[in-house]
Amino acid sequence: MKVITNKESVAKLLEVIEKKENRPKSIRIFVAGYSCSGPKFGLVIDPASEDDLVYEENGLKFVVNKSVDEQFGDFRVEFEDDGFIVLPVDFQPTGGCASCGGSCS
Repeated sequence: MKVITNKESVAKLLEVIEKKENRPKSIRIFVAGYSCSGPKFGLVIDPASEDDLVYEENGLKFVVNKSVDEQFGDFRVEFEDDGFIVLPVDFQPTGGCASCGGSCS
């Protein structure tokens, strides 16, 4: 497992962690749900467990469940416009027009 990120993104995540007392010092990448264009991913402060892989980047530990890693591979985490973009490195969104009831133009 590898997490591709930059110093600004790590600094923002470390800032969030430092504000939380008695919390783990690691960020979990998780599948937050599925939509028409495929899976959505999130970040949460969470400790590693025995079913996880841990990757450290610039002093920040990222945690990913082994099954998520097997399904999606490496991740990209970037801070952009007051939020984080979390996507697998090789992510290809699916069109999904047939399953969400929306029209495709």
